[in-house]
Amino acid sequence: TLNSGESGKVSLSDNFTGGTELYFGVKDLGREGRSLTLMGLLSYTDITGSSIETSRTTTQGWSESKDLTHDNGNKSLATQLIATYVEPIGKNWKFMARFQPSYSSLSSGDDAFNTVDMSRNDYYSSESRSQDLTFSERLLMQYKKGIYNLQFGVQLEQKQNIIYTKGNGLESTEGKDEWIMNYLPYLRINIKPERHNISISYNGRSISAYGQKISPVLNLSDPVRLSVGNIYLRPEFYHTSSFYWNGRTDNSRLNVSMNIYNQLFQNGIVTASWFDSEGVRYSIPVNSEGLGESTSARINGTLSLDKNRMFGLDFTLSGNHRSTISYQSLSCDLSIDRDAFDYRSLMDEFWGNSTGDRFYSGKSGFQKSRMNTWGYRAALNFTLRKDGWYFTLGGNMDNRRTRYTLDPKANMNTWEFAAKTELNWQSDNGWNISGKYGMHSYRGYSDGYGKPEHIVNLELSKDIKAFTISLKCDDVLNQTRSFYRTTSAEYVQDVERNVIGRTILLGVSFNFGKMNAAKNAQVQQAMYNMMF
Repeated sequence: TLNSGESGKVSLSDNFTGGTELYFGVKDLGREGRSLTLMGLLSYTDITGSSIETSRTTTQGWSESKDLTHDNGNKSLATQLIATYVEPIGKNWKFMARFQPSYSSLSSGDDAFNTVDMSRNDYYSSESRSQDLTFSERLLMQYKKGIYNLQFGVQLEQKQNIIYTKGNGLESTEGKDEWIMNYLPYLRINIKPERHNISISYNGRSISAYGQKISPVLNLSDPVRLSVGNIYLRPEFYHTSSFYWNGRTDNSRLNVSMNIYNQLFQNGIVTASWFDSEGVRYSIPVNSEGLGESTSARINGTLSLDKNRMFGLDFTLSGNHRSTISYQSLSCDLSIDRDAFDYRSLMDEFWGNSTGDRFYSGKSGFQKSRMNTWGYRAALNFTLRKDGWYFTLGGNMDNRRTRYTLDPKANMNTWEFAAKTELNWQSDNGWNISGKYGMHSYRGYSDGYGKPEHIVNLELSKDIKAFTISLKCDDVLNQTRSFYRTTSAEYVQDVERNVIGRTILLGVSFNFGKMNAAKNAQVQQAMYNMMF
């Protein structure tokens, strides 16, 4: 064991949220199909509160405790105006121009005090504010006829992001005279032939950093995983595209849907991290130089095997791929003094000038790593319904592979297999008997994780007018476990959680819907009289 950490937090907060929307529009302005619409949005949020935070960290070489009281405040203001003009061109074509200016401000403050004597602790106190001013323009053409609806054009965006930070003797304002320009195509296609539905779209948006990501104060909420913000962060940009198709046969015995979703991350906010000899992790958010990518595809289908729809088959095939960039240091040259943390000195050594010349050139010792993760899933279920009987038999297979360019020895390959069956019988006089069995097995996990599980659930119930009396026993063999794996750009973590396990429950329920309308109305009126 390299280290251990314990932390606790008790907090109380007040949250006020308000907003308003204004719509104005003129239809058939001077000619049929011409329109002008205006929409205004305003929202405001104010969160104030206090908290008591304690932590204790123990390593092989030292031990440290913290006991702080915080007064917190977070405010956000967002305004937006959307002006849209539509001009018809001929019978099936329309031209649309949209202008959308917006402004948002996100601010957070944290005043820290030593709980023992309530003296102010400037070391852990901080203030940050992120202001966004964005102008967005969209020029589109629309073609609509019969089953076809096509929109295509171009989007332009001009964005200014001003970041103000104050804390630990540092006060900084970044981005005041900088504008970021983005432009990209816009596409949306909808086709609805008989028994089919097809949709294709492409869009983009930008997201600015705020809060802890830009705070110059060391975050000690997890004593063995320390982080600090980056005041030089710039907005990241997302390109999003999707494809959807749904279809069915003439008799609707076969229904199939397909969905493909893709995102490209430009200038994405990722993590630069390193570990010291005690196993304590340090991290700072940075903008990545390369593109990140995420793609998922899924096919679902249902098939009735007979004309009476007693026999059914459900199937799912899915896959996903995610490629992300991160930065790791293969050495532990960077050191952070918890008791005398100097943000400016750290950033001079880690980042360099405002453009990050030391970091991106590799002079501060960090290397770019790309993590590629592939996931696959296949599931098949057979069902039978007849004369009060319900039977299902099915299973699924999941595979997850992770590959690292910086250190191939860290590559991961895990498998999960599951099989299940269920038998249910419901009589005409209200008896219901149900039994379920499931088996789960795992491959590729750490020692002590991934033991096979055999889950048995039983249930017996009886309906008596509006009452239902039931006896349930879940996890008869007491084998349920809860564990999961997190595969990140810098570490793999297996976590096990406590679960209840075997439970036996005797229940009595009352269903208002099984009474006649008059009695139901009387009961509802009686409940209303009790409450009001």
